[in-house]
Amino acid sequence: MFIVSSVDIQGGPNEAPEESDRYPEAAVIVKHAEGEKCERCWEISPTVGQDPDHPTLCDSCADIVKKTLCSCRKIIFSTLSSKTVK
Repeated sequence: MFIVSSVDIQGGPNEAPEESDRYPEAAVIVKHAEGEKCERCWEISPTVGQDPDHPTLCDSCADIVKKTLCSCRKIIFSTLSSKTVK
């Protein structure tokens, strides 16, 4: 429905502030999202930079990268440890 960084749905059109764009079933206010752009997902998020290991990523992407790196390390370690030196 929306291709945006965030959506906040509140009340009905009669409760909307005067500066909103009004339609029969809704009122809309569009504004820039707060935060920085994540290098990985491009979402604007206030969590970008909170992880010191991944300062250009949002918290969600930082978690995914950490899990992926951990999985890769396990695969590499198990591959190396299964080989025998002759």
